[in-house]
Amino acid sequence: TPSDGTVTNAKLAQDIISGETALAVAPADTDEFLVSDAGTLKRIDYSLIKGGISSAQEFRLQADQAGSGSTETVLTNWGENNTDYQAIGSAWSQSSGIFSCSSTGIYLCTFRIVISGASGNDAYDPSVDISTDSGSNYNTRATAWEYVSTTDTGASCGGTFMFDVATAGTFRLKFKQSDANDIGTTSTIKGDASQSETNIVFVRLGDT
Repeated sequence: TPSDGTVTNAKLAQDIISGETALAVAPADTDEFLVSDAGTLKRIDYSLIKGGISSAQEFRLQADQAGSGSTETVLTNWGENNTDYQAIGSAWSQSSGIFSCSSTGIYLCTFRIVISGASGNDAYDPSVDISTDSGSNYNTRATAWEYVSTTDTGASCGGTFMFDVATAGTFRLKFKQSDANDIGTTSTIKGDASQSETNIVFVRLGDT
């Protein structure tokens, strides 16, 4: 039995299982461990198997704004949450309302739009569109429906869907006020820099 502290990396590199293939290189640090694969010792990087969510981010509309009165208008005044919040990773970024992703994978998206103050009846259908060719072409991936009136002056709607970012460099996403029914100019789309009203969340579920 060797004394404590006497087994060096050089000794570990020898055949330590009788009759089996030796490990070529000992573990480099505490982020690695050894497993036996059909009698062959192999070095495994713990970070590759520890699991857990590797990416989760929330963005929210930074201030109130009036409806555009036209369809296909993209929401642009986004900022990442900064209140009692800690993102996991930094895969998502946005510019002028166009979101880009730097990491491939299967993602879960949750979106919500909050409306108030209509002076007339207002039906609307916010949607999220995705593109796989750097924004040259978009397809509507998810749509929600809601209605606000002069007697019911506040409403919110949204949805949840999964999607695949197969090629990070060419993937784009945008959140539109409406698809077929515009939000009228007398309706207010609620946003706030200190709390989440109109918002969108991305969570990476796993590999593509």
